[in-house]
Amino acid sequence: GSGGLGSLLQRSALVRLSANTFRLGSADESLESIAERLLLSTRLPLPSAAGLDQLLSALEQSHRSAAALVEQLKFVSLKHHATQPLSFLPPLDASAERRADLADLCGALGDYQLARLAELPSVQRAVGGASGARGGARQRSDGAEAVRESLPDWLASQAGARQQRRAGLLCLLELAAELSPGANRTLTSARAMLCELSSQRPAEAWKSTDLLTSKLSQVGAAAE
Repeated sequence: GSGGLGSLLQRSALVRLSANTFRLGSADESLESIAERLLLSTRLPLPSAAGLDQLLSALEQSHRSAAALVEQLKFVSLKHHATQPLSFLPPLDASAERRADLADLCGALGDYQLARLAELPSVQRAVGGASGARGGARQRSDGAEAVRESLPDWLASQAGARQQRRAGLLCLLELAAELSPGANRTLTSARAMLCELSSQRPAEAWKSTDLLTSKLSQVGAAAE
């Protein structure tokens, strides 16, 4: 606030100032903002349940610093992109205006990237198993080319799904804030939703209607 200015400035300077008060946000408020940004991002991967639990435990029991948490999240993201050979694909711009660039990038993928893609169970199902690791060299080659040709459409479809997920979660957060203010807000906060989604399997993690039903049930039970 302005109370400490008296020891730093002369009175003749103070009377010319338009003093205002201010308040620093708490670590909990900063954490809520960070959790919401992670939830709504279409380019950042969700931390694993174990990793998120470790980060939050350090925040609550050790440093109590949102700035330190942000630096830790940056490190986790850098490590993810440095160790996962396909981590560069989800953040790509797959909009219609960039489809030509996306096709060029997919065409430039090397054998290593294609092989890692071909090992994914979802990719194997999509190309009919031709890319399976037990297949012969010809089968693996055909599977790799099928992956290369299909990848731009897959990435565009994934980008659309991530945008829909973001819209659904944004509506969910706003509705939860309206329905559960005050003490019950802890049950429907962005932090609580981030923890719950991180603990679920990827195929189930984005069922926003199921999540909303679960959260509303918790709020109703707490209000009784």
